[in-house]
Amino acid sequence: MDDHTNLNFSYTQKAKYNTKDLILYALSINCEEKKYTYEGDAEFQAFPTFISALLFKGESQDVQSFPPPSFINPLPLKFLKAEKDAKIDSNLVVIHVQQDFTFYRKIPVPHVLGKSSVRIIMEQTIVKVHPKRVGIFVTAVTEYWLAHPDDGTQRIGLCAKGQALYLVKGIAHEKVHNYNATFSSLRPDKGVNLDKVQKVMMEKLTVPIKKEQALLYRIGSGDYNVIHVLNKNGYGDEPILHGLCSLGLVVNAILIYFEKKNYGLTGDLTDISIKFSSPVLLSSSSLEVVWSVANFDGHDSVIEFKAYQNRKLVMDGGRIELGNLDAFDESIPQSKL
Repeated sequence: MDDHTNLNFSYTQKAKYNTKDLILYALSINCEEKKYTYEGDAEFQAFPTFISALLFKGESQDVQSFPPPSFINPLPLKFLKAEKDAKIDSNLVVIHVQQDFTFYRKIPVPHVLGKSSVRIIMEQTIVKVHPKRVGIFVTAVTEYWLAHPDDGTQRIGLCAKGQALYLVKGIAHEKVHNYNATFSSLRPDKGVNLDKVQKVMMEKLTVPIKKEQALLYRIGSGDYNVIHVLNKNGYGDEPILHGLCSLGLVVNAILIYFEKKNYGLTGDLTDISIKFSSPVLLSSSSLEVVWSVANFDGHDSVIEFKAYQNRKLVMDGGRIELGNLDAFDESIPQSKL
């Protein structure tokens, strides 16, 4: 098997958002708490999974074509063995398989920083390309940096890192280079096994899906892919819900549950991991979530979960970790970020 270590590929994109964007996103994943939906709340903040929308949103404040300029094909043409194969690029089908996020600071809020908007620099690097008969597995790591509000080019501090695994279909595996870069994976070493983990508690939760959920999420996230509106996806006679919307719905529902039960989980969300096992169809009005707390220690808890739709596993390996995060402040020097 070839291993072309000289095929390193990275690119930089910019994103920009305001307080309204934070609120629209929160509403699109069924947030009702004022700390996510009302800018005047004393605890107003960004919902953590908002970070997942930035690669789609970019700097646009309007509806965009798909894919947007801020989101490139996960399989860049340089990984193809022959230039003549570049023409098939437009026929590729991309399936989002896994997603991980690690947060280093709370997501910046514009008016808390005394600004009308926040600028983010996104540095994405392709770290693995594994050609298989089923398709091409591509792993990409993205760094999200808070940028200087004036020029948008100076990096103030690292906000988060994301790691995504995509399955790219539509090109023969023998036409693609195998590539492995050295990197520190964000994905936990062990998968979730809710049958074997020593649990403090384990419960089931029904997460509602609104009939207009996909329509709301496309506005809140900037992901305007037509497969979430029209039947152009091969999964039957209906659109499918955004995978990252499903993640936001479940994370929101779990956190709300803990707050209502007053279980004392007051920490910040520091890590998220999920595997998308199957598309979520909009014909069903809910997801059934099985979750457990594997470590219960107030600010330092680990919540593990799976989600089903009509008894079919749609999300697996779910993991939420809570800890302590500091907020960005304009007065914080670069050396402390």
